[in-house]
Amino acid sequence: MGYFEHLKDLLRPLRLYDLDSGAGRAELKAIGNALDRAYESLENLEKEAIPVSASHYGLESYEKLMPFVPAYSLVSERRAAICALMRIDGMGFTLKALNSTAAGCGIGVLIEESDKPMTVRVNIINTRGVPEDFSALQERIEQILPCHLDVEYSFIYTTWNEFMGYIDSWDELMGAIADWSAMEVYIES
Repeated sequence: MGYFEHLKDLLRPLRLYDLDSGAGRAELKAIGNALDRAYESLENLEKEAIPVSASHYGLESYEKLMPFVPAYSLVSERRAAICALMRIDGMGFTLKALNSTAAGCGIGVLIEESDKPMTVRVNIINTRGVPEDFSALQERIEQILPCHLDVEYSFIYTTWNEFMGYIDSWDELMGAIADWSAMEVYIES
């Protein structure tokens, strides 16, 4: 129900106005339409003001406040990265807190304690091989993690058993990949 109908319902019990015809109806219709437009505008502002529902200029505004723009492919990943960056408070040094805030880099990572003291291992997950523009990603991750920690990186590559399951012959292998780097990250499509 729009505001025009709502206003008519509010005024009808008073029996002072002709709400179904004439100037009274036209005035209420104009006021109702203006209120509908204002409501739609405010509803859109509310949606863009909250990171979990924003999709356009709201996300851009949040990204202007962040130290870097997270890497992302989907709007949902962009929202999650912004929310993770907003959680960084400099107070959480548990693995759970570090993993939560590292999601702000925009790519799947899993942080684990290393066998070496004061060192963490950052496992890049959901991506085979070294991600594109890794130096920028590394800089982001190291801005998020506490500065007193040494950081090691771990990447996922295609194993020989996985690869042999994808390829039936050496001829198929030569047609499927161009070089060793392509073989390391090959996934059957």
